[in-house]
Amino acid sequence: MQHKAFAFDRRAFDERLAHDLRRALASGEVARLVAFIEASRAALRWPDSGEPVGVGWADAMTMRDPQEYADLALTAFYDPREDFGLGGIWQSVQGALGWHGLDPAIVLGTPFGPRSSLFDPGGMGSYFQTAAEVAERLRALLTLAPASPDETKLLAPAVAMFRRAAAASSGLYVTF
Repeated sequence: MQHKAFAFDRRAFDERLAHDLRRALASGEVARLVAFIEASRAALRWPDSGEPVGVGWADAMTMRDPQEYADLALTAFYDPREDFGLGGIWQSVQGALGWHGLDPAIVLGTPFGPRSSLFDPGGMGSYFQTAAEVAERLRALLTLAPASPDETKLLAPAVAMFRRAAAASSGLYVTF
């Protein structure tokens, strides 16, 4: 599993899509997600390739469920070409954070949606952090005193991830 992280405009997401996405996840109804995609198509990119979404985007949808439509709609709030996640070392980073008394989940975030039907298009976990959470977690990481050069090297990608999001005054979208 590869930890992927993206600068995410959580405020715009909350204002423009969160309500309709929560409703779609709970009900299975996709009409509002489809309408959002149509209205925002020029700003959207395919989550896997980062390529711009074309006029015939609907023909490429295979599952036609809230997860698939929301996966595409979400790209209005992040650039899928700009992954700065922890890749394959995320579990080791979590272990080091736990050893220091920090919650290992800080490199993830909070799931979105109703408990019975969370947003998780890849089926391996999707999480969100606000800009305030990013700043708070960066501060916590910067207060750590790693015990060894190896530990410093291990934690550096997490510090870089939070610094990059904080520099953009953005939240994070984390997925696998």
